Amino acid sequence: MSTPPMLAVIEAAYLRVDSESAWLTRVGEAVARALEAPAGGVAFFVDWKARGFPDSHGWTAIAGCDPRVVAYTREQHSPAGISDERATTMARVYASGSFLAGTREALGATFDELEGLHGTSEARVGT
Repeated sequence: MSTPPMLAVIEAAYLRVDSESAWLTRVGEAVARALEAPAGGVAFFVDWKARGFPDSHGWTAIAGCDPRVVAYTREQHSPAGISDERATTMARVYASGSFLAGTREALGATFDELEGLHGTSEARVGT
């Protein structure tokens, strides 16, 4: 019997590994499999601050994600040289504590359209 995808994510999070990078890759790969993400994704750590943008590190391409997507995503999550409007949006995304939730909020109708084509992530992983 196969492990349910979301349980595989939890198991990956608790496995001991040699480094933060190895842990992030293992968990990110489990999430990509659970979400059936054909293009992969980007995983990274966020260090929260009392004020301002959090620091981020460990940017990793997951499940065959194009390294250019990692570079673009990292640039988009950098506070350097962004407009006040973008900074406000970014702060909301970080404050939500979940990039998936933040992404849904930021993409609005576009995210709804994607879910219409592919189904919701919840439906795809059986939750």
